[in-house]
Amino acid sequence: MNCIRKVLVLADISQDSIRARDTLQQLAVAEYLMGQYANFLQFTGQKDGATRCNQIVQMLLANHVNYEVSNPLVSVQLDACNAFCSILRQPQFDVLAGKASRRYDNGRVEIGDKLPKRHTLDKYWNYFESMQGNASIMRFSDNQGTTHHLPCSKGGQQGDGLETIRFAVTVHPSMGRVCERHQGCKVVGICDDIFIIGSLSDALSRAAELEQILKC
Repeated sequence: MNCIRKVLVLADISQDSIRARDTLQQLAVAEYLMGQYANFLQFTGQKDGATRCNQIVQMLLANHVNYEVSNPLVSVQLDACNAFCSILRQPQFDVLAGKASRRYDNGRVEIGDKLPKRHTLDKYWNYFESMQGNASIMRFSDNQGTTHHLPCSKGGQQGDGLETIRFAVTVHPSMGRVCERHQGCKVVGICDDIFIIGSLSDALSRAAELEQILKC
């Protein structure tokens, strides 16, 4: 999964709302994605999440007068390409279990280490297991008319509303660790659209780290 990087002095994000399937799901996701890190907010699953994300970015950019002209306040946008279809599946189960089964964050998290876990996410376990617990079979025919069947062990079904939540939950702890290490930047996200607000030098450095996370 690759990322497209944009450096903006004003936010540029779609105003389409991201709707969760019901109010209880919204509350469960909000508690996990909005309540852990002081400088990282992820609006996935929130009512009018895209609009709220955009408003926060605009508000943070309004502080530009306190920055030097040679190192201005900017918003760096990361947009993960093919995000929902290409992300690995095991990390989501690690998040739900609260325990790492592999190394994360360049070795800062080792196998067996605890991951932040909220019990409000437990209701998603059955969904994740049924949709992602086994390799699915992709069937297609090539230009010669030959039919192929390929096992698929990454990502999920494009267009499924819960895929936005699954993606955000999967990458949240890794992104949160980067934010905790660098309090000078503020990070705001809506699904795979991530905005890093800070001085130009700091924001570009954090963007490079977060790009690695989004390629997991």
